[in-house]
Amino acid sequence: MTTNHVSSLLINILRSIVLIIGGLVSIVVVFAALTLFVPDKGNSLITIGIMTWSILGPLFAVASLVVVIVTFVLRKKVKRRFANTTVVLSVLALLSSSGIVGNFIKATYDNGGSINVLSTIWPFSTKPAVPDITETYQVADGKELKAFVYKPRIQTIAAPIIMYIHGGGWISGQGSDLSSIMRWYADQGWLVVSVDYRLASDQYATWDKAPADVAYALAWVSKHAEEWGGDNNRLIVMGDSAGGNLAINLGWAAATNEAMHDGPDSITIPKPRAVVAGYPVVNPGYSYDYGQKWWNDQSPKDFTADYIGGSPTEHPERLSAISSLTYATPSAPPTLIVAAENDDFIPAQGTYEVVQKAKDMGVNITLRKFPSTHHGFDVIPGTLGDMAKKSVVAQFLKEQGLGPTTGRRDKNDIMKYHSKRQGSYYEN
Repeated sequence: MTTNHVSSLLINILRSIVLIIGGLVSIVVVFAALTLFVPDKGNSLITIGIMTWSILGPLFAVASLVVVIVTFVLRKKVKRRFANTTVVLSVLALLSSSGIVGNFIKATYDNGGSINVLSTIWPFSTKPAVPDITETYQVADGKELKAFVYKPRIQTIAAPIIMYIHGGGWISGQGSDLSSIMRWYADQGWLVVSVDYRLASDQYATWDKAPADVAYALAWVSKHAEEWGGDNNRLIVMGDSAGGNLAINLGWAAATNEAMHDGPDSITIPKPRAVVAGYPVVNPGYSYDYGQKWWNDQSPKDFTADYIGGSPTEHPERLSAISSLTYATPSAPPTLIVAAENDDFIPAQGTYEVVQKAKDMGVNITLRKFPSTHHGFDVIPGTLGDMAKKSVVAQFLKEQGLGPTTGRRDKNDIMKYHSKRQGSYYEN
């Protein structure tokens, strides 16, 4: 065999390998697109397929475009049937990925947000952030509950305050989670404090403890925030998933002075100006009955039972105590709920029902839906889902007059400002 024949054979093999790789990429993208139309029912593979769109959607679209170009160039230089199959798959991948990503971007802008799409193509460069201050705000049942403080990058006279409550089904997670996302809000000009609370287990129900912890944390944040440049007149409670449940229940209960805490009787829980919740467990009974298993086998049925110490049938009064509609009144602060349309872990339908009932009860509540997304679609910093949700939340807060204050702090201004502010810990 001549050198030319060997070279030609190697080139043909390389072309075939490239087409095979392109075909495999296309199959992955098409499969991920199909998962959006298949009822999940707790199937881990389907769940992961749905979740990829808010993480890898732009990368899928770019990869599909590259595969289309390559397959068209090579289609006449390999076996026709093989090449045509790859071309069809690549075109389907490009059409589906660009359509899904385009629809998501449209929804983001319709919801008041914005996205720098180019920065989301490869979103894996963000590193965990370090809080500026870490303090123990309370010791409960022998456990130190921490608060993680992220100061604004530009120190303003009076930064709006976000107290963030982490998710994790009330059984896992900690205030130091999502540090990069907390830092992003701080860099925009908010003072962010992310807090721990007591977690439940199958031997330790915290349905009355975790709400008391975050209520006490809110009073603690209000007491200390001015030391860090925060404005207690612009206090926001934010949370995701189980933390979204705690945030809404706290904000709505505080509005009618019904928020319970374990601290001294002299403490008054401040009333937040707004509440923000991502895919929250506002309808825990619905989630218990219809929520599907998570990809890691975590189940709403299991963690809800741990949280309330048994089934809803055994403890209906506890289920009522953790259900958000229990605290819904016209006095509730403006509330934003961000929902993932394909979420069947904490089913979106149960959330929609609560939103409508809350509106009927006079709550100023806003629902923002994101298509092609599952539970936790925003938790990886720098991704399409993360950027979309943050921008929508930021816009909502600005519309409520709770956006960052512009202008740097001057020492004289700080002294004048603090001399006018007294005792927010014990007064509303």
